[in-house]
Amino acid sequence: MDEDVWRPTHLASEQMEEQRLAGATLLRQGQLSQAETARQLGVGRPGVCRWAATLAQEGPHGLQARPIPGQLSRLDEKA
Repeated sequence: MDEDVWRPTHLASEQMEEQRLAGATLLRQGQLSQAETARQLGVGRPGVCRWAATLAQEGPHGLQARPIPGQLSRLDEKA
């Protein structure tokens, strides 16, 4: 993978879910190791290891984004 590729410093929860599900697809295909999957997606190997464990226990549903608990922000977009 090209090291000069720009990657965002922050991903939205939907983007992280998409990344996890792409990782699940690669892991289920079994053609790449966890380390190679991590390099392909630009994430750390420990994260892919957690994804693999979750995938084995809960299936792809376990990798979907979950709502963030807590009170909604009272600030609007203009503030």
